[in-house]
Amino acid sequence: MDQRYARFKFCDSRLLPYLEKVMNRLPPEVKEDVLNAQALQILADEDSLDACARRYEFESPAETLIFLNPKILIESEHVIICILAHEIAHTILAKTQPDPDEKAIEDLLIGWGFEKEVEAMR
Repeated sequence: MDQRYARFKFCDSRLLPYLEKVMNRLPPEVKEDVLNAQALQILADEDSLDACARRYEFESPAETLIFLNPKILIESEHVIICILAHEIAHTILAKTQPDPDEKAIEDLLIGWGFEKEVEAMR
């Protein structure tokens, strides 16, 4: 696994294999953009679901935080992959569109080759 995944230190390690599967299906330039985007953090911490408050400290300023509920791990693989890819697509589109609509996100996912996952989620 690419060492750059280590910066997602607050992401439940059980989600990392799914994240890697998503990354390996993205266009190479998108994959590099995401893995090199130090301002992007992915957080999925099962302990945070029961806490009244929780503090996370990131090494560089985080501008975008994708929070994944670790409960998605009970879902099937295609659902987990679609959720991860959806959040990455949303993050990419948000660079040029402040609040991208679902159609634009789905169109981007289909363009990246996630059409089966998008159809299954519909």
